[in-house]
Amino acid sequence: MTDSEYRNRVIASLEQNKDIGPLDDGFQHFWVKDRGALSATDLRIIADELDARNADWKAQMDAALSRDVPA
Repeated sequence: MTDSEYRNRVIASLEQNKDIGPLDDGFQHFWVKDRGALSATDLRIIADELDARNADWKAQMDAALSRDVPA
């Protein structure tokens, strides 16, 4: 299995099990469930996926907060 195929499999599992979802802050988070062990590779894939999903919201929040901070 290629790295890309493995990544896709991990993301598909996250989607199927609804392991990623928002909290009150508007950011997507990984919900740890009792599904066994995760490797460092799995955790890196999940972290990268969260970063990608949160990029737009983070940019919006950064822009809004920079406008509210006096120079």
